[in-house]
Amino acid sequence: MSAILRADGLHVRRGEHTMARGVSFDLPAGDALAVIGPNGSGKSSLLLGLRGLLPSTGGLHLDGVDPREVARAEVARHVAVVPQRNESAFPMRVEEMVRLGRAPHRRPWQGWSRADRELTRHWLDRLGLDPLRTRAVDSLSGGERRRVFIARALVQETPVLFLDEPFAGLDPAARGEILACLHDLRADGSRTLVLVLHDLLPVEELCTRVVGLRRGEVRIAGACGEVLDPAALEDLYGNPWEELVRPGEGVEEERRVLLPARRDGRR
Repeated sequence: MSAILRADGLHVRRGEHTMARGVSFDLPAGDALAVIGPNGSGKSSLLLGLRGLLPSTGGLHLDGVDPREVARAEVARHVAVVPQRNESAFPMRVEEMVRLGRAPHRRPWQGWSRADRELTRHWLDRLGLDPLRTRAVDSLSGGERRRVFIARALVQETPVLFLDEPFAGLDPAARGEILACLHDLRADGSRTLVLVLHDLLPVEELCTRVVGLRRGEVRIAGACGEVLDPAALEDLYGNPWEELVRPGEGVEEERRVLLPARRDGRR
């Protein structure tokens, strides 16, 4: 299967500093890639580099284009982004915010088409946002706002979706809502996902591949089930990890869970 997103020895710079070095992966359409690592390791910079928004060298392929060689409006037709901070500089209703996802497909000053409005209503309904469509975005809870920005990215109708720490700062209920939404996208294969994650519990649930960065260096790369183990995670994060087995219920199979280990050996 050909890759919809490919990096080949990619080096990403921010000013005089190299934020990610020698990143290589092939991500087929419909798969999901987790980007993990300690704070300050270059994860968010890598996402910017993959969109062509930071200077980089090495091979880069995004849905048939090199994002460094085309206009930003063209890139926005290939990849949509759910940022870590879901805030708006202007007061805006939920429906208006979600509909902005259609902007890359419209000419300047062109009004919204019937198709734009129907697609907006579709994703408002699918993500359970229709009852909130007239609410101000800044009046919503953290989990509701995150769903709004995911809906905006889906309305953008790009084959690739980047999510920067989609669970950060959410309570358990909101986290469950977002996780269920991403599971649905993975199940129908409608989007290829790239997620920056701190919490490793969703990694093996959602993702097929993983890249682990430490101070910009690739320390983990490959299929999640093959390269994620306590030794690799200790090398990445600098603290011990342990692998536990979570019993299955009914027809559910046992699942392994990777968790940081206490240095005193207690759980």
